[in-house]
Parts: sequence; C-alpha cells; structure tokens
Amino acid sequence: MEPGALALTTAAVGAAYVLIRRLLRGRLSRSLSSAMAEGDYSRYRKVLFSRLTDLLVDRDDLCLLRAASLVSEGQCRAAETYLALVRREKLDAAHLMEYYRTAFSAAVQERDPERASKVQSGLKELYRTSQSPAVREQLADNQIDIRLYIRSDPEVAGEIVRRMEGQTGVRRGVSCLALAKARHLGGEDGKARQCLLEARELLVGTAYLPAIDAALADIKHLD
Repeated sequence: MEPGALALTTAAVGAAYVLIRRLLRGRLSRSLSSAMAEGDYSRYRKVLFSRLTDLLVDRDDLCLLRAASLVSEGQCRAAETYLALVRREKLDAAHLMEYYRTAFSAAVQERDPERASKVQSGLKELYRTSQSPAVREQLADNQIDIRLYIRSDPEVAGEIVRRMEGQTGVRRGVSCLALAKARHLGGEDGKARQCLLEARELLVGTAYLPAIDAALADIKHLD
C-alpha cells in the first residue's frame, strides 16, 4: 500500500474510532441518566464502575462521578481515593465546583471541621478569581452546614429560615430537611416533624425519601 493510501486509511480508522467513542459515550450517558431517573442506583453504580466506563470517560470526569456516588453511599474514605486523582488544575469552574461540593459532603459526613475548612478555602479562592454568585451562595450554604452537621448548633435554624425565603421545589425540600434537624437539636420535635412532612412532599422521587421516612418513624434519626 502506498504511504499516502496508508495515511488515509489510518485517518479513516481514527475517525471511525472517535465516532464510536462518541456514540458509546452517548449510550453510556443515557444508561446512567435512565438508571438515576428510575432510582435504580444499583444499575447506576454497575455502569459507573464498569471497565467500559474506564475506557470511554475522561479521567477527571470519571473520578468526580465515582467520588460523588461513593459519598452518597456514605463511603467517604473510598471517595477520597478518587478525589485525590482529580487534576484540579485542569478543571473548569463548573467542574471545580462539583469537586468542592463532593469533598465538602464527605467532610460533613465524617464531621471533619479541618477538611470542611480546606474546602471553604478552596471555594474562597475560586470566588476570588470568578466572582460567581453560585460560588458565593455555596460558601454561605456550606457555612450553615458546618454549624448544623459538624457543630450541631441549633441556633443555625434562623439562618436556614432566611435561606429558605424564595426557595421552591427540591432546593426548598433540602432546606426543610436541614431545618428539621436544627429544630430537633433545639428540642422542638413537633416543629421538626412539620418540616419533615413538608420536605417529603417536595422531595418525592429523590434519594432523600428513605431518610425522611426513617425520621418520621423515629425522630432520633435526626440526631
């Protein structure tokens, strides 16, 4: 085969490979999305941790997705392994936000004030360079969560109520769940139950539902 023809053939094969990767990525994305939409987290994890996903998904994206999945299961130490592999210097602002959200969630679950503080420092630097309102809002939300989940401070209830002003849908539901915990910490279990009932209406079909139902059956689950 002539060198020119070989080059054309190699280019064609390369183009086909890229097309296949894009097609498979699309199917992979649809598979992950449908599993999540159906609440089939077992299938979602199976696809996410498959060898095919290793081959087709960008390393940093994959590490972020896997870390977030593990944190949602309470496997924070395992999640840290993936977070450590993320090349933060290569992330855009949106992906960096996801990195900090996942890292902060792990810190809160582990009730680790030092790691939570490191995340806040990273977000402050991101806000300094981006001036993004979303980053500023995340910083404020995180500070509330530090008081509520790490310090167990019932006085944060007032801050949560102010945060809820104008909130609707899932975001308000999550805030209701946080307020329920704050009310419980303050010994106001009647108000905590009311917050749980509102949260349940707003968070139907989400992963929060089992925790809400458990707390409604036994308020001590809010401890």
